[in-house]
Amino acid sequence: MINVDFSTDMSRIQYWGSRMGVDLRDGKQLTEPYAWSQNRLLSLTNLLIDFHGFRLADISDNRMLFALVCDPHAWRVGSIPGLVPPRSRIELPVHASSFFSPQRRKQWENIFHDPLWDCIGNTNVPGSNAVMDLLNLLQCLLPGMFIVTEVHDSWWTQRGIPPYLWVLESKDVLVSCLGLARYEELCRAASDTRRAVIDSRDASMGW
Repeated sequence: MINVDFSTDMSRIQYWGSRMGVDLRDGKQLTEPYAWSQNRLLSLTNLLIDFHGFRLADISDNRMLFALVCDPHAWRVGSIPGLVPPRSRIELPVHASSFFSPQRRKQWENIFHDPLWDCIGNTNVPGSNAVMDLLNLLQCLLPGMFIVTEVHDSWWTQRGIPPYLWVLESKDVLVSCLGLARYEELCRAASDTRRAVIDSRDASMGW
């Protein structure tokens, strides 16, 4: 079983920031990369619409970058592979600071604790990587905020850094969002399983 744990706990964010080689005492290390990533985030909406049965939702709040909801028609006709659960919704804010708003905490938890993220392991249909790409990008931009937990029979793993191969294949996008120096440090972290993943079989604690 795979699930995403969303949290804005600063101790967890700083913990994963250190694993990623990022000093998050400077708030700009969170806000600026997110701002620089918005073109890529918006481009992913097209794949989510084409391959996951989403449609654009009306936005009445100018603090939101986009909002997507499941298209009931696409779900009903079953014409699109890799469909998400029928009541799923994805929203992202214009500014990263919105993730830390106490008034919006429940909103973000509802979105990122949704069963739709279970499909991040489905890479067998065209476009099915769009959900995974979105989650991986958010992990790079906002260390520690989005942790992927995979539960096995008697043990679990927690991944706070995307897979190394994805980081390599996404170099152009990540360099444009993070800068070359931070991207290179990300590569080193992603290539080291002990930095990228917490394994309950050899870890005394997890996040």
